[in-house]
Amino acid sequence: MNRRTFTKGIVATAASLSLVACFGLAGCGGNSGSGNAGQDAKPAVELQVFAANSLEKALPEVQALYTEQTGVTFADTQFKASGDLVAQLEGGASADILITASTGTMDKAVAGGFVAEGAATNMFVNDLVVVAGADSTITVSSLKDLASDERPREKALAHGFESLTAPELLAILIGSGSRGESVVDLCRRILGDCGNKLYNLARLSIADLMNRYRGVGEAKAITILAALELARRYHSENFDEMPQITDSRVAFRYISDSIRHLPHEEFWLITLNRAKRVTGKDRISRGGTAAT
Repeated sequence: MNRRTFTKGIVATAASLSLVACFGLAGCGGNSGSGNAGQDAKPAVELQVFAANSLEKALPEVQALYTEQTGVTFADTQFKASGDLVAQLEGGASADILITASTGTMDKAVAGGFVAEGAATNMFVNDLVVVAGADSTITVSSLKDLASDERPREKALAHGFESLTAPELLAILIGSGSRGESVVDLCRRILGDCGNKLYNLARLSIADLMNRYRGVGEAKAITILAALELARRYHSENFDEMPQITDSRVAFRYISDSIRHLPHEEFWLITLNRAKRVTGKDRISRGGTAAT
C-alpha cells in the first residue's frame, strides 16, 4: 500500500522549480492507473491538494503549467486556513499534498501522523519589499530599522512621549526584560495583571513586584513605584499653595490624590484659617481594609 506524503510551503511568490520537485515527490504516492513498463501510455495521476487560502490565486496557474508539462491532473483543490486543513485531516479527510502558511501548522500535522516524518519541505518564500515616497526621509538598510518604532526610546525621540503606550513608558523606566521576554512584553504583562490600570499598579509593594515578575529586582520595583509617586504629586500640584475649602467636594479633591489608590483606610486632618484656606494637612492614622 502506498503511503501518501505531504509537503509544506511558506506563503508568497511561487518558485516553480521547487514546486515541481515537491509535486513530483507527492505524485509518487498519488492515485495512478496500471500499466506495463513496455507500454507507451503513461499512467494517469490525479492529486488532491489542500492549500492555504493565500495561494488561491497563484496555485491554479502553477497547477495548470505542471499539468501541461507532466500530464498530472488535480482534483478540486481545497483552499482554507492552514489550521482548518489540518482539522479536516484529523476528521478523516484525505489528500496527497498539504501546503500550509506556517511551519507551526505543518509541525502539528507531522506530530499528528498526517504527514510522513521528513516528507515536509519548504516550497515557497516571502520577498519583503519596502517602498518609501520620493520625498521620504526614511532610510532602511536592515530589519532593525523597520523595528525602530517598536523600541520605546527611539519612538519617543521620533514621535514624542505622547505617542507611547503605558507599557512602553514603563519599559523606558525599567530598561530591560528577562531572557525570553522583552522589556515591553514584561511591562504589558505587569499592567495586564493590574487590569491595565496604573492605580492598581500603584497599590503593589516593592516585594509584590519582585516576587511576581521575573526580571524585576529591587531597583526596578523602586523605580516603578517612585515614578507613580511622582505622578501623584504632580497631579496634586494643580492646587494653589493655600486652596480654599468651601465644601466637602473641594476637600475631597484636595485630599484624594493622597489616598485614592491606597488598599487601606487612612484618617487625615486638614487645617484651615478663618478664610477657609488650607494651612496644612496631616495623616492621623492608618489601618486595614475596613478600619483605621
